[in-house]
Amino acid sequence: MVSSPSNVVQFGVKQNLRQFTLLVLVNALVGALLGLERTRIPAWADWHFGIHQHTLLLSFIAVFGLFKAITNLTTGYLLAKYSRKTILVAGWLLAFPIPFLLSFDLGWITMLFINALLGIQQGLTWSTTVVMKMDIVGSKQRGLAMGLNEFAGYFALALSAWLVGRQSVFDYNALFPILPALIIISSGLIMSQVLIQDTKAHVAMMLDQGSSKPLLVNPFRQASFKNRYLRTFTQVGFFNNLNDGLMWGLLPALCWQFHFSQNQLALLAGIYPAVWALGQLISGPLSDKINKATMLAWGMLLQAIAISGLAWLGNFHLAIGFAVLLGVGTAMVYPTCLSGIAEHSHPANRPHVLGVYRFWRDFGYVVGAFVTGLLADLLSVSVAVQVVAMLTLGSGISVLYTQNKWRLTF
Repeated sequence: MVSSPSNVVQFGVKQNLRQFTLLVLVNALVGALLGLERTRIPAWADWHFGIHQHTLLLSFIAVFGLFKAITNLTTGYLLAKYSRKTILVAGWLLAFPIPFLLSFDLGWITMLFINALLGIQQGLTWSTTVVMKMDIVGSKQRGLAMGLNEFAGYFALALSAWLVGRQSVFDYNALFPILPALIIISSGLIMSQVLIQDTKAHVAMMLDQGSSKPLLVNPFRQASFKNRYLRTFTQVGFFNNLNDGLMWGLLPALCWQFHFSQNQLALLAGIYPAVWALGQLISGPLSDKINKATMLAWGMLLQAIAISGLAWLGNFHLAIGFAVLLGVGTAMVYPTCLSGIAEHSHPANRPHVLGVYRFWRDFGYVVGAFVTGLLADLLSVSVAVQVVAMLTLGSGISVLYTQNKWRLTF
């Protein structure tokens, strides 16, 4: 007698430990691939391409953010039509041209094209691992699942960014180590194709169980503007990545302004996402137990303080302290937004709604790149940083205002 799906499918991290661990490892590879370029391109663009304008330099972040945002939105709809595993494998296949394109010195336009391709790859793979973990853990461990997922991705990003950042800025081959990139991509593809199992049985079980959340007719409109819960998470994600784009693109400029060394730059570039990653091991499970609005508001407040402090400091040890504080604030926000979005969406809508959230979150890179680039060119890097700090603070205050006005229970 064949067991029914109800007797086979179980929700939870412990109940799906092998599958969950494999998905965590795959997401670590996704983060490591992105980390290979995070430190190098901003520093290397000035020397190799002669790009001195911050607006043009930050164009690579804008392109990455735009294509990743659009792909996140598209992936939400693709996951409703195709299997999770199919989309995950497709994302890794799209990554293979990247290291080969980077082996040719074809100019800044080629770099922008590569970043567009990387944005698409990241949107397909990272979004899919998020949704698959949501599928298998059920309703009680979403924060834990997202904390582990984002920890793996961003800790791997931090490690690879630090390792690449330690190489000479004048070494063209250090821009994107081809062999490590190929190893990462090949490993991700093999694991996704051979070891990862699709989560369609878990999805079917969730749909059978039903949900108290309404099925949204227009997920994009509801998650962006209409639904108070979803809108709150979306705006926090947008401003969080707006300030992350600033740190990604202008951190080297800040370090040069204060005459920090290349090794000091590498350490700062690695510490911030490392603390962000490690902190999510605590903040993820915590978001399952305490008020999410409180975590979001305090997370954005800490980010604002840290960003503002980094703009005016010339002391390296104090800069490390603010980088740690920025990582803590970001760790409080990231898994909380993801688990909150899942908590307030119907299972049938969840991939769409997560896609909308991740669209706006990564669109923050686009807006942040242009706004901070223009401010840095017209005024100064320090002014650009302070403006972003104020926007981040405003986002946190908005969460408290929304909670108090509407008596929302997050």
